[in-house]
Amino acid sequence: MITKFIILLIIVSSLTPLYGMYVDPGVGSYVYQAVIALVTGVIFYFRSIKIFIGGLFAQKNDKNKF
Repeated sequence: MITKFIILLIIVSSLTPLYGMYVDPGVGSYVYQAVIALVTGVIFYFRSIKIFIGGLFAQKNDKNKF
């Protein structure tokens, strides 16, 4: 999923003219931070869904209850 996004980003950026590609260092670091936060958030979101669904189908072990 992420690799498809990166490939698409490379293709789109290679098709645009280079004269309009200047990014201010402050904006660049903000975009970099936003991309990292987005990827991290998506990873944790899907991991929590996986754990929730796994918990629904897990067998309950009542032998350890007092």
